[in-house]
Amino acid sequence: MGDLEYYAVKAEIYTLREASERTTISVLEPATVLLDYPGWSAWSSSPTDSEEAMMTALARATTAISVPRCGDDVHGWPGQLLLEGPTCVTLNVVGKNPDWEETIMVRKGAESC
Repeated sequence: MGDLEYYAVKAEIYTLREASERTTISVLEPATVLLDYPGWSAWSSSPTDSEEAMMTALARATTAISVPRCGDDVHGWPGQLLLEGPTCVTLNVVGKNPDWEETIMVRKGAESC
């Protein structure tokens, strides 16, 4: 990550009862985008409100995450996208049991994608 400056955009993930047993979300582009989904035990209401908190988020962030379906209930996963600036993020979402795959684009601060 070097000298890059990041900012955080909260982006919760929800799994529905129709979701696969496990769903994987990966960043396709831009390559500098990171996913920070630490789980409820590590999450706070303002996870990147200080330089130290941002450094912790950057240290645990990754370019791919996997979340389980929780029975028949809707379940939310707290997290955020770590971005260098306004951008369009392309994500690959893959499920197993049943098998499916979707590519989605998320606009975060960019005027257009």
